[in-house]
Amino acid sequence: MNFEIKSCYDGRVLFSLETKSIKLCVEAAVSSRADLSWANLSGADLSGANLSGAERAIAYTRILPEGQIIGYKKGALGEIIKLSIPADARRSHAFGRKCRAEFADVLEITLNEKSRKSAFNGTHNKRIKYCVGGRVTADEWDDNFTNECSHGIHFFITRIEAEDWQ
Repeated sequence: MNFEIKSCYDGRVLFSLETKSIKLCVEAAVSSRADLSWANLSGADLSGANLSGAERAIAYTRILPEGQIIGYKKGALGEIIKLSIPADARRSHAFGRKCRAEFADVLEITLNEKSRKSAFNGTHNKRIKYCVGGRVTADEWDDNFTNECSHGIHFFITRIEAEDWQ
């Protein structure tokens, strides 16, 4: 039987294999270092699956270095917010490029036409106010790195990713 591992994001096939079970298909995908970012494995019985190498695949997708880093986010009205993520802030990201931090310091806000007179609210949590020189703190923190859209101050490593965010 042909098994396909599809992206839960856009439905495209990430890996496929003619085999006896989804378990064997996933094992083969991990062994071949297939990019299973956004893989929809809901309902897959992977008990007893040999996923050695999966930890290495996860390590290859880690993009957050230790220490203080700079991040960028798009505000509710399209403004670009430059953040300093302190070394002691917990941080996380799943398998994509969107990251989360426990807290961040606001370095700069680049306005656009729509945002010139706004209060600079965050995209999701309207209670968080972004002001240059201020610190923003997440309402809660979720240590599970696979929960990409969970609690935290969301940001990207590059400005262009923040600008492109919808």
